[in-house]
This record gives sequence, structure tokens and C-alpha cells, in this order.
Amino acid sequence: MMENITKIITDEMKLPSTQPYSEEEYLKSRCDSYNSTTGDLNEKDGFNCEFCRNKGHYMLTVDGELRSRPCPKCSNIRKSIHFLRKSGLSKCTFESFKIENEWQRNLLRTVRNYSANFGDKWLFIGGQSGSGKTHLCTAVLQELVFNHRKEILLFEWAEKSKKLKQLINDPKYDEELSRYKSVSVLYIDDLFKVKRGETATAADVNLAFELLDYRDRENLTTIISSEFSIDDIISIDEATGGRIKYRAQEYALHIGKDRGKNYRLK
Repeated sequence: MMENITKIITDEMKLPSTQPYSEEEYLKSRCDSYNSTTGDLNEKDGFNCEFCRNKGHYMLTVDGELRSRPCPKCSNIRKSIHFLRKSGLSKCTFESFKIENEWQRNLLRTVRNYSANFGDKWLFIGGQSGSGKTHLCTAVLQELVFNHRKEILLFEWAEKSKKLKQLINDPKYDEELSRYKSVSVLYIDDLFKVKRGETATAADVNLAFELLDYRDRENLTTIISSEFSIDDIISIDEATGGRIKYRAQEYALHIGKDRGKNYRLK
């Protein structure tokens, strides 16, 4: 019996000595272990992120404790994808855009070229109601999310401008507007849309200029649709219209007024 015990002790003495983990090393090990696991978000939304391995968040240590943080590479993009699907706008693709006339074919070709080579330029589509402006602008958004990994926000002019104008003297105004000012890609739908018989007010003009002037100076991608043409917008406010025209250049598109182009009336 004594010989056996002696053998065990002797054998243990031959094993390499191991030092216990420090608290810092233990937490790092926990983080590394968790961050190396794979999630399944790509199966749900079709977007693959190598940084968080499709978990949508990652683990780190803060002041000696484990903390979870949203993935800086994909969390906002996944929110954009979720928004597109929840709103039903994900159905608006280049492939689903119906072409019955040559003007539609030319419009689709130009917009597709923009999405493939958007660079620093903006996209503006103005003119006839019901002609597919929102459809094409939304198709571009999807391309920028999935193919260029851009975060997007939608600014529906009639709704959002009303809300912001009500907050103009509220501390929340700057916070709310800053989201739209700084997002990677902003889509303003129906710029200067007002009730029938009304015109854009000074408050509308001030809001549009503040938003677009910031995005112009910061070189941020902006997509705009409107029932107004560029010339109409310049007549409403030359500074705002001028910025749109300069930034969009050949992608400042106009669909002439013609009820025959309104698919809602067919």
C-alpha cells in the first residue's frame, strides 16, 4: 500500500507544474470561448458577419466583469434588414419592377448603374406620382445593405418632418434629427410632400436644408424621391435644390407628369 502511494506521489512530482488562472486570464478565456462560437442570424436574415460569427453581439470585459455588446460590424445592418422586411419594402427589388415602356427600361438601367457605382453621388428621382419612384429607391437601399454593407434609415417626409417640427423647441429635437443626419445611407421619401392646396413652409425649408447641408458636408449617401422636379425644389429653396442637383449630377432623374405613368390608376 505504501509503495503504491509513494509511486503516485512520485509520478505527480514528474508532471509539469501548472499555475492557477488569474482573474484577468479567466475572464479573457471566457470571452475568447464565447466569441469563437457561431450563431444562426445569417440563416434568418441572409447576412453573414465574420466579426461576431452571426450572433449579433460579442463578449468583452469591463471593470473586471463580463459584458455583452452589439456587434459594431452588423447590428445596425441587421436592423436595416429587419426594417425592410417588417415594412414590406423588401418586395421592392429591381427584378420585381415592371417594365411596360421604354422610359421605365431607361429609368431602371440608370438606377441600377447608380447602385453599382454609387460612390459619393446622391440619387434623386422626381416627378409623376405612382410611377415607381419609391420602388426603385427601395431597391437601391437593398443593394446597399446586402452588397455594400451600409446602414440605412428611411425618412418619410410627411410623417417625420411633422414630428420634428413639433419638437423644434424640445431638447429631443437635436437627438432625433442627428440619427438621420449621420446615418450611412438616408432615404428621404416624398421630399416636401404637403396636403393638397398647401405649400412647403419656412419650417419645412429650414428642416430640409439643415438635414441635407449636413449630409453634403459629411459626404454621406442620400437618396431622395419627390413629386417635385429638381427645378421645382430650387424654386422652393435654391440652397436645398442646388445641393441636391450638384450631388446627384447625372442621377438627378425626372419622370414627366403623365397620369398614364401612374400604375395606381391602372
